[in-house]
Amino acid sequence: MPQPQDRKRLYFFVGCLYFLAVILAVRAAFELESGPTDLLIRLMVPLMMARTCAVDARLMGKPIHLLRQWHILLAWPVALPICLVRSRGWRGLGLLVVHLIAVLVVIAIVLLARVTWIHLAHGKITL
Repeated sequence: MPQPQDRKRLYFFVGCLYFLAVILAVRAAFELESGPTDLLIRLMVPLMMARTCAVDARLMGKPIHLLRQWHILLAWPVALPICLVRSRGWRGLGLLVVHLIAVLVVIAIVLLARVTWIHLAHGKITL
């Protein structure tokens, strides 16, 4: 049965995924050195995906058993679309596509900021 705070949790987890996308894009755009942060981010993405699927499924009235959540954690690129179609029908796949496009737009904005920063640093653009 959906809990009243499930919708807030869902928004929180989706927001965390966007935040992780921004961090990954910034690290890639500015060519920061690898370190423990990279490992932490790469572990957080599947964890957030699994939690997002679990909360979304519970919100839609089709909860995922705790043992099945491990499958999502380990195989999230395949499991995420399956979970969304299972809980929301084909509309869930459309929702996934919309969020993928939004993440790509966020990454493009970060990369555009990087290019602008390079041009400003070399005096090719004046304000």
